[in-house]
Amino acid sequence: MRAGSPSEPEAWKDAVPSYLQFVLWVGLLVIQSFVLCFGLCCGNIQRFWSVYLYFSLASIIGFARFWIFQYFGFVSEQYVYVYYYSEVILALGLFVAAVKLWADVFEFESSNGIPLRIAAPVLFGTVFITFITVHNPRHFISYVVEFSQNLSIAILGLMTILWVATLAKKLRASAEVRLVWVLLIYFAFYGAAAISRNFGHSEYQEFLLPEVAGLWLVVGAAFVVLPDGPKRV
Repeated sequence: MRAGSPSEPEAWKDAVPSYLQFVLWVGLLVIQSFVLCFGLCCGNIQRFWSVYLYFSLASIIGFARFWIFQYFGFVSEQYVYVYYYSEVILALGLFVAAVKLWADVFEFESSNGIPLRIAAPVLFGTVFITFITVHNPRHFISYVVEFSQNLSIAILGLMTILWVATLAKKLRASAEVRLVWVLLIYFAFYGAAAISRNFGHSEYQEFLLPEVAGLWLVVGAAFVVLPDGPKRV
């Protein structure tokens, strides 16, 4: 569940998750864990290892956040900082999945499925932009939040370019191409939530849109990767 901004404690001090928000959060964690367990037993891990890596990270982080929530509370500094540091890990997991899709769709040269000539410039460019645009350099958490947001924007750009390329090349709807659509829609949801937060703080902007985006990512990716057999088609 999304935490408030660490730079504006008064903005989230009185924020308490509603029953709907709590149900969405726990429901997403349960579905995510089920998909991971089912995929590890019956899925094609070698083909979609980056997706299962993200599901593994998301499940572990989800349970860790829930534990922090239970012991320290939603409005605690512990939860806020755990949330934003773990967001970086999740963003890096999605970044790995995104750049692997580039290698899968266009058959680029890669190292363990990761096209380094794409991944390295984007990652280092994101780090550089973060350091020159951060507004509160005295606190490391400011770099963490900014880097997570910038990396998400970079992934959205990668997915948009990849989506346009698949349409232009009229590639068949393989599992990899369908994953491009899933990630693109996910980041469109997440981007809409981020943009809307600039125009005010509401329940839907702060909590529900990110949870709906997360639910779409899990369910959409599950429908893509789980039915596929061990062979590439």
